[in-house]
Amino acid sequence: MRKWISSHLQYYSLRQKISLIFGVTMMIVCMVNIITYVNLNRIEKTVNSVYDSNRNLQQITTTMDEIQTNVYAYLNTRGTDELEGYYRASAEFREYMEGFNDRPTNDSLKLKEKNIRSLGETWIGFTEQAILAKRGRDIAGYGQAYQQAEEVYQYLQIQLKSLSTELFARSTEQYHALALVRQRILVLCICEILLVLVFNLMVLLYFLEHFTQPLALLAGYAEQVGKGDLALEPLEVQSHDEVGIVSDAFNRMVQSLQDYIELLRQQMEAESRLKEEKLLMEVHLKDAQMGALQARINPHFLYNTMNAGAQLAMMEDADRTYAFLENVTDFFRYNTRNNGKETWLEEEITQVESYIYIMNTRYADEIDYQACYPERLPRVHIPGMVLQPLVENAIEHGIRGLEGYKRLCLSVREEEDLILVEIEDNGVGMSAQKIKSLMQAAKQFQPAGERGIGLPNVINRLRMYYGTEDAVRIYSEGEYMGTRIQIRILREVQDVSDHAGG
Repeated sequence: MRKWISSHLQYYSLRQKISLIFGVTMMIVCMVNIITYVNLNRIEKTVNSVYDSNRNLQQITTTMDEIQTNVYAYLNTRGTDELEGYYRASAEFREYMEGFNDRPTNDSLKLKEKNIRSLGETWIGFTEQAILAKRGRDIAGYGQAYQQAEEVYQYLQIQLKSLSTELFARSTEQYHALALVRQRILVLCICEILLVLVFNLMVLLYFLEHFTQPLALLAGYAEQVGKGDLALEPLEVQSHDEVGIVSDAFNRMVQSLQDYIELLRQQMEAESRLKEEKLLMEVHLKDAQMGALQARINPHFLYNTMNAGAQLAMMEDADRTYAFLENVTDFFRYNTRNNGKETWLEEEITQVESYIYIMNTRYADEIDYQACYPERLPRVHIPGMVLQPLVENAIEHGIRGLEGYKRLCLSVREEEDLILVEIEDNGVGMSAQKIKSLMQAAKQFQPAGERGIGLPNVINRLRMYYGTEDAVRIYSEGEYMGTRIQIRILREVQDVSDHAGG
């Protein structure tokens, strides 16, 4: 029998199988319900009468308690939540009162309903008066209204309890009549439940074998794939329903993932090779550009010329000319010798001072240069040719076009595990957007142009040297508020007792 069912249901879709099982179950249920319909129809009017007579007085009482509580809370706190709760509960209470009798009658039950409805409308009126008086800040008014509402509320509770008692007494006789009918329906329902349970048990056994087992196998495969294990044998498709279709699709998905991962691996290897080649080309380009820049000037000719000029100035007692030529010679000698290599902080600062002397000679001492650092500078390494480009940038783009007083300050200070080197000017300043653009441009790793080493290049070199994005910070409070560039050097663990040049 089971083989016959399995062979015939194999080509049914999952929807058809469930529909068939549901249809058979519904046929059994409908047959039993048709039998019970006649009896239910006879007691329908009686049940409706009992239902209408025994209104949900507990919900009415609960709603009244909610209204009274919200009114009391609002009068004490004037909270919007309590006010909203009051209007919502009062609306529900009015809906309940609409179902109560409001016409003259001789029936005692209907008469009590009429009285309760009248009391309810009076009580709601007093609560509304209290709310309005509170909103109008009428203390005496809302106190009196609330007191009247409380008195009506207590009396209304008594009337509701009386109505409930009388409804219970009248319903007792009807409950006895319904008990016999209930027993008959109970026996019939038990038979129906047993029949449906037996049928559903048979269906459950069938589904456990032919439906849940393939799903469990599919779930296990899916869990393995979720853990990254794609080296799986294809699922065995046992049926042509939705489970079989999903299993077949799962097999194709796993195969596609395997193919896609292999393709990604090949692409990543190719991209990695291209990136390495590109980086090597950029490094070579930087070296070539630096070499080309240095090749434009014959260092030996330049040194000999400058030294000859310095000696001539000394012989003619031209002290300022002699000092100027000496600083120019030192400046170019450092640029050619260092070539951007690692150096000491003190040597970089000496280079800056030579550059400042040259610029002040050129611009008639219009730059007020302030050196704020200790006599014994920290013995730390720093990439060569970073401070002078920053000072040059401050002069050319910060204070060069500034009218009036022009100040440039170079400071070195220690702070916990950091050594902070700061270059500050009182120039045109930078906007937050400009600072953000400069910091972003430093990530592009572009080679220096023909005119020298740009600010983004210096920032990028410092980040790469110290291995942190926070190696350089730029501060400015806005236009014509000056700019401060801060280099954050990690303190080196070494013996730094000897001062450079000491």
